[in-house]
Amino acid sequence: MPCHCPFENHKSAHLLINMIEIQYTLNSWHRAFAEMLRQLFIPLNITVFPELQVTGNSPEVDIMYFQREQAIWTPEQFQKLPDGIRQCKATYIRIEFKFTETANKAAFTQALVYDYLYKRHQDLTDKDVQTFVVSAKKPRQQTREKLGYENEVYQGVYNSHNEFVKNISLISLNELPCERHNAYFKLFSSHKVEREKAFKLLESEGLPLMPEPLESLLSGLRLLKGEEEMKELTPEQVLEMGRMWGKRYLSMLSPEERLADIPLEERLAGIPLEKRLAGIPTEKRLAGIPLKKRLAGIPTTKRLAGIPP
Repeated sequence: MPCHCPFENHKSAHLLINMIEIQYTLNSWHRAFAEMLRQLFIPLNITVFPELQVTGNSPEVDIMYFQREQAIWTPEQFQKLPDGIRQCKATYIRIEFKFTETANKAAFTQALVYDYLYKRHQDLTDKDVQTFVVSAKKPRQQTREKLGYENEVYQGVYNSHNEFVKNISLISLNELPCERHNAYFKLFSSHKVEREKAFKLLESEGLPLMPEPLESLLSGLRLLKGEEEMKELTPEQVLEMGRMWGKRYLSMLSPEERLADIPLEERLAGIPLEKRLAGIPTEKRLAGIPLKKRLAGIPTTKRLAGIPP
């Protein structure tokens, strides 16, 4: 079921990613990707979990799914959803993320099987559910042609007219245009140049604050040179690379540069008032404070001390 409707006409909804309980660990690329989305969507009331149990007895698989609950996407949600997903009309949007693996025939077969099992278990129709294979790498042309996948409307988004996989859409992160709404997903592209474009775009507009482990992981991703390193390194190793680089970078900054982006309230949090004012002349401490407030709480005898009768 291709998703080719413009924003102003489509019926989408509030996002809810509905899965099993998350364990805060970045021990797989799928979990790392899901954790980034979880942190990104927290302010939008979207809950993200990294794995889904398709049926009551099935094993957990690397799938995320979004469930619509409102008539349309909110503008805030829409600007963070990539091409393909943001135009989709289905009530349930499922994602299978491929980072180091190739989106080959086996990957699409697995996506098709779980798509079928999920619909059957939940008693849903093809119109209710849309499955996306999101690939960090560009799938081979031979694979796309065999399965009938074509790039019809949005760059990097493929749909097939093949009867068996027509309900499975493909998003190639390397091929998505580097635009604001695609940038978060493109941080996990396999090509360094595409990741760097996304980082620079988001930095120019202000990246949202992320918890330290995820911040270090994204920094480590930025350091990776190519696909071979991505295959060889685990998320924990990449996270450690980012953490080491962060420490080295901070060590080269002056105290003023380190504190430049931290609000004054946060810098002073936990510091007693006496220490905050230490070294500041009395005249500067009192500057701008009305006379009545300066004298408040001071006994009359002390206020008049030293003044001739």
